[in-house]
Formats: sequence, structure tokens, C-alpha cells
Amino acid sequence: MRLELVALSAFVLCSLALAQDWREIKTPPTRRDPASMYAFVSLLDPLDDPAQWTAGAHDQSAQATVSLGEGRKPGERALRVAYEFLGPDRLEYVDIAGKLPIDPGVQAIGLWMRGGEQPLPARIRVVDSQGETHQFDLGTLVRDTWTLGVTALENGGHWGGDNNGKLDPPCHLASILFDKLGRGYRAKGDLTIAELGAYRRIPERLEPHGLKVFLPKERDLLVYERRQSVELAVAPDPADRSVSLPLKVSAQLVDPFGAVVRRAAVELRDQQPVPLTITPESPGAYDLRLRPAGREDDLDAPWADFRFAVLPRVNSMPKDSPFGVSTHFGQAWPLRVMPVIARAGIKFYRDEISWGSVEPERDQLSIPPARAAYIAEGARLGLEPLIIADYANRFYNDGGFPVSPEARAGFARYARALMTGLEPRLRYIEVWNEWCGGCGMGGRRGKAEQYAPLFLKAAAAIRAVEPDAVVVGIGGEWGGENLPSMMSGGAGAAMDAFSIHPYHYPQLPGQWLRDHLRQAAATAQAAAGKPVPLWITEIGWPTQMDARGSSFLHQARCLVRMMVIALTSGAHKVFWYDFKDDGHNLTYNEHNFGLVHHHDYLSAPKPAYVAYAHLIAALNGRKLLEQEVTPDGLWRTVYADDVRLVTVLFAAEQGQSIRFPLREGDRVEDLFGRPVAARRTLTVTWDPVFVLSSER
Repeated sequence: MRLELVALSAFVLCSLALAQDWREIKTPPTRRDPASMYAFVSLLDPLDDPAQWTAGAHDQSAQATVSLGEGRKPGERALRVAYEFLGPDRLEYVDIAGKLPIDPGVQAIGLWMRGGEQPLPARIRVVDSQGETHQFDLGTLVRDTWTLGVTALENGGHWGGDNNGKLDPPCHLASILFDKLGRGYRAKGDLTIAELGAYRRIPERLEPHGLKVFLPKERDLLVYERRQSVELAVAPDPADRSVSLPLKVSAQLVDPFGAVVRRAAVELRDQQPVPLTITPESPGAYDLRLRPAGREDDLDAPWADFRFAVLPRVNSMPKDSPFGVSTHFGQAWPLRVMPVIARAGIKFYRDEISWGSVEPERDQLSIPPARAAYIAEGARLGLEPLIIADYANRFYNDGGFPVSPEARAGFARYARALMTGLEPRLRYIEVWNEWCGGCGMGGRRGKAEQYAPLFLKAAAAIRAVEPDAVVVGIGGEWGGENLPSMMSGGAGAAMDAFSIHPYHYPQLPGQWLRDHLRQAAATAQAAAGKPVPLWITEIGWPTQMDARGSSFLHQARCLVRMMVIALTSGAHKVFWYDFKDDGHNLTYNEHNFGLVHHHDYLSAPKPAYVAYAHLIAALNGRKLLEQEVTPDGLWRTVYADDVRLVTVLFAAEQGQSIRFPLREGDRVEDLFGRPVAARRTLTVTWDPVFVLSSER
């Protein structure tokens, strides 16, 4: 990649800046390392005395010993833990037990950790005065590197005692835990821990400040083609007192793995925007990190990240594409988000036009213009909608689930109106969303046995006007336990497909997902008396900052793995939930499911957006040829057309490294489409890679 960042003389710089019609954009809050938002307050325990912390020995503990080790700095001491996981079919974790009092005023606890070969998840347990145990996540060990794991003492898992979820003082830290990486996990290794400390929150560190970023006024999309010039400009924010001029700004182009691709610097002498030009030659997901030179690691320094994607042009999207996303245009997403969907090669989007919006007055049904507008815009871009017919109407069953004969008839009229009132006509419709889960119903849950009569009534009304419509039933149960009741009375046989929502974040997609999908498909077939295609109409890995949130890289990793596993385990279509972040709260999962950031940040792409686009391009028009999971845990999936084989590879678990032989002429790409240098053999890890072969 060639990075060209040019700082010109004041006169020429001013002329260029004035010549370009710039507009300021908001850059996304890309910092998601929890340690970034905490400041050290006090040392609770240096962890330099093995007599105070011992390896637990109980029916869930892995074998471990604690001894004195080397600390973070020369001359300092720490605790070295040697461990062995034996792989029993039960809970197993390294348990380092102690009893450290925690002052009621402590907001957060941090621990310095250094990993060995195994990237184990780290946790702490705090016991309160009522005997209730609270568990909090610290992050994951990094091999041969000291990292700070920090957790706020709130919203953790809890059990025992009064089980009220509150830390009733006085409290003490009872254990430091390191968990296994999966079922049957067997491994030996060592790790080092040091300096348990009290920390306080500084949430403002997560918000970009001090540096303003500009784009050409006509640029609306942060997705570029290979070798296309990426033009932007940087200026100081005069409202930020931390900025003083002149200011030398470091510009680092960083890939999703954290590697710096190129470095350069520009100087800001006044308030005028300084133009920058980047010319990427490789596809991928990129952050241009802007920091004051010499303060790149200072969390309190001014900062901004310009996040963008480089993708090849999209070829035609096949009508039977299995790739989709969930959207909320029915909840007023701006239409300018739609071209970002199409640019990734995504064919299907799942949205809703609710019953209440179509029948706002009794017996007066019409499609709201805003809903019709997004259907028309999607059609213009070649996108295909799956529309959910869902939720209650205040005129029926007192605003509850439509279970009376009158309410079912009203719902059927509404479903018919959806099929006849839109242009172009709908081809795909899903009857309800999460009936038993109660989504959209104010916490009320539907009874499984009451779904089938509603589905049959609605499906008959739909097919009366659109005989070829694809009517999807169930509406997204998590698994198969409610399928027999929901498919009873002939409802299953009347479904063109059934849908489930098998969320399991932040768990790594693997064999569990395959087993879950196959079991759901078998249950549906038994209930319907025939095979019924399985659709996943929601699944995702959100990037919020809590114990269940994923890093941006992990979200991308899980997307590719999940799609390959799902589409080879019985799923006919998969809709990622959802396309765009729905809000700005960085600690709330529902605001952070997106493949792209909120539209306030110009829908800046996360790495998962690029990974999805690359997966679609790699598999587009190719059919599954073979798949295997080898005894050592290598997932190998081969797709083919008349010209090329595409082999998708990944290891079953985190921490695995598996050698895979390459043939002469094979090309290797990472999950973002960037070339990987490899000859003869390839080391495969949990991150998917693509091997492109010209010979069948």
C-alpha cells in the first residue's frame, strides 16, 4: 500500500483548502479497549507474595501452582501461575484464591496480566457481606505481553447469598480466574499476574476530540475502490483547550489486526483544513489514526480515527443469494444508509411495516408513505426485502397478541394489505417476530400453541393475492423447543421456510452452532411432516464495552465463521443483526450490533462490513463442493465454479495453529481480502483465510 500524506507551504495549502469544498464529519468512537476509559487510583495488592494467593483445589479447578515470578519492571516481583487443563466435561478453570478487602468507593478493579501460549479469558470474583458471589470479566491474556484488564464493579454475573445483584458491603475479592477455551479443552501453560489496583472511570476518553476531520462535500460513502484516492482534511478544533498551535499530527494507517501499515505526519499551523490523500492499493478495512506526534499513546491527548473501507466493485447479486442483513428503516433509519448495504454486495434486508402503522384507525388500512419509500429505494438499488408482519394493534385483543378469531381476521387483512399495497410487490414475508420471546410486546410473551392458527390465517390471505409469495413462519425462535406447538395443525406444512434467532455471542461459532441448526431443522421436519428450509433471520455479535461485547476484529471473525458454518449446516438464508449501530451508548448491546457505525458517523464501516463483503464476493456464484472438520480441528470448506476453487479455512478454537499444504499457484487472502504471503504451507488459526486455486 502507498500512503501519500503531503503537507504543503502555507500559501499553497491555503489555496488547496479553499479550492476544495470541504464539509466536517463526525468520526466514530473507535476506542473500545475498556482500559482506555479508566485511570489508576491506588494499589490494592502488588501480587508479590505467593503465601497470600493460592491455587484452588476443588471439583471445578484446573491443576495449578503459584510461585514468585518477574514483574512488569526490572526488579519487581509478580505471581507466576503454572496450570494444566485436563479436559473434563464440566466447568474447569484456574482459580487463584485470596481474600482482599474492597473499599465501597472503588468503582473498578484492574489487573496486569501476561499470557503464555494460551489466550485464556480472565475474570475476578467478589463476595459481598450477604455471601453473594459476583463475577466480572477482565479480558483475555495476550501471549508474552503485559496487558491491563479493567472491569467496573457492576452488572456482573451473580449467584448465592441474597442473590439481589448488588454488592452489599463489606466486600472482598475472593478469586482471580482463568477459564478454559472450550469443551474438552486440554492444555498446559503458564501466566503471570501483578498489581491489583483500584481505578476510576474517565468515559470522555472514548470520544474523539481536538481534531476535526473533513471530506469533500460530494462524498457520502466511506467505501472506496482499489487505487482510488481517499481525500480528507484535518484541522484543529478551536473549542478544545488541549490543542495549541502549531501542532504536528501523526497519521498512522492501521489494519484490523492493529498493525501499522504506513506512518506520516502533517503540521497544523492555523485553523485551515490541511488536505491529506491516501491511495490504497489493497482491499481491506482501515483506520487512519490521527494523534499529536509524540503523544500517540497518551489517552488524554486529542485524537480522531478516520475509518474507511476499500472494496472491489460489486458484480451482479444473484436472486437466490443467501446473504442478508436486518435493518430498521421501518423505525426511521435514513435512506442514505441503503447504498452502503448495496455496496457490500448484500442482496436481502429484513425490516418491518407494523400492523399499527398500516391500520392506525379501525378498518382503514394503507401503507405509510415513509415505508413505501424505503421499499422503492431498495428496489432501485437491487435489494430484496423480507418484510415482517408483526406486533399488536390497539383495536384488537386490547392491544395484545392477536389470538381471538376477530383479531386473527384483522391481522390477515393487514398481511394482505402488505402484499397489495407496495410497489414493487413483496415476494418474501415473515409472520411475526419472536412470538414466544415477546419482542415488541412490552414484556408479554406469546403462547406457542396460539401461533399456528394466526400463521394459517395470514398465509392463506397472503397466497390469495400472491400465490408465489415465500411465507416464512415461526418468526425467530432461539431454538427448536417451541417448534412442535407452533407448527401444529398443518401450520408447519404451510410454511415455505421457518426462522430462528440462534444468538450466542460472544461465544466463538463452531460445532455448537452446527449441532444447534441441525437439531432445529430435524425438529421442524418432524413437526411439519416434511423438510422445511431453515432461515436465520437474526444473529450477530455486538461490539459494546461489557463482558459480552466483541472487539471489532472478533465481530468480523465470528461473522465469517458463522456464515460458513450456518450455510453448510442447513441454513438457506442468514440475516446479520443488524446492519447499522442503532445508537450511541457504547456499553449497551442494542446500540452496537452494526456492521457499520451509526449514520451520524456517515455509516463508517467496521471491519465486519469488509469481512462480509469479501465473503460474499468470494462465494458469489459458487457452489459448495465439500467440507470437513479434521480430527485436529481444521474446518475446511470448498466452494467451486467452472474456473476456480475457493477454500475457506479456520481452526476450531482460539489458540490453535494448524498447518495446511498449498499447491503451486494458490493465492491466499485474509478475511478482509488482503493478500497473505504464504508458500507451500499455511498456518491456520481461528481467523478465517481464503485459498484461491485455479485448478479444480
